[in-house]
Amino acid sequence: MSKADIRKIDCLNPRAEIISLVIEKLIAGEIVVAPTETRYGMLTRADSEISIKKLFLLKQRSKIIPTAVFVGNLEMMMHYGEMTPAIQRLAKLFLPGPVTLIIRALGGTRLPVIIEGKIGMRISSSLVIEKIMENTPFPVTATSANISGKENSAAIDEIYNIFGDGVSIYLDGGRLDNTTSTVIDCTEHEPVILREGAVGKKAIMDAFKGVTN
Repeated sequence: MSKADIRKIDCLNPRAEIISLVIEKLIAGEIVVAPTETRYGMLTRADSEISIKKLFLLKQRSKIIPTAVFVGNLEMMMHYGEMTPAIQRLAKLFLPGPVTLIIRALGGTRLPVIIEGKIGMRISSSLVIEKIMENTPFPVTATSANISGKENSAAIDEIYNIFGDGVSIYLDGGRLDNTTSTVIDCTEHEPVILREGAVGKKAIMDAFKGVTN
């Protein structure tokens, strides 16, 4: 196992060469820790069984627990999931941003992150994630940089102490301890908020008024 690479990154003006390096790592199926608009996340190919298995082993996470993915835009969401009028409304109102929408996967979609026919997707408002996804033709995992069930760490050195060289590259954007993302299950007639975070329940429910899912 090669030694992990730790790079400082300006979250408001990420250097193109660092983004290119991250994309190379992701294409190769390696694991990256990068800053999002909320906390640090662990990124790897969401279309690779091998990469997902490696990530879950590192996080000590059960394979039956789903993980959300980052996609680059609404069109990519529509490629993988059933975008009802209500889901499209939520996406247009709250994405990019700290919201994960769990929707039904399109029939025939084969991704190891799909559990019970559902997939959680997020379009990040982090400029770092945005730049990565602009040039990544596959979804990448959007899971927190922690051991499953443990508290999130806010600093790269803390995260490195946990995962060490199991991660290929760490992007250090400074201390991050913002409110976590809101997770919404949109697979039923009414939305179910599985985790209330940066976007409150009232805003979500107001967005659903008058729209058929």
